[in-house]
Amino acid sequence: MNRQLKTFEQLRSLIAQAVHQQQTLGLAEPRLIALPERDASGCNWAVAGWNTPSGAEWPACSELMQLVQSYQRQFNAVGRAPGNATAVLLPVKPGA
Repeated sequence: MNRQLKTFEQLRSLIAQAVHQQQTLGLAEPRLIALPERDASGCNWAVAGWNTPSGAEWPACSELMQLVQSYQRQFNAVGRAPGNATAVLLPVKPGA
């Protein structure tokens, strides 16, 4: 399956918007990172944590993880990640 490319800011906005629409999830904002190489599914980014408006770290619940996983199946990141890491789209290995 080919993923659409999104910048880290576009991914963060999509995830944050979906989280804010779910009243049970509150106002957590995702902190995204570029992976050094694609994971087993072919995704090149991950959520490193969740920040609340007060600045506190919020643990991920299963509902948040399902939301992130659905976006990881749809999108790969391109460009510069927060913290100046670069998302590199590596070639997919044969049979992967």
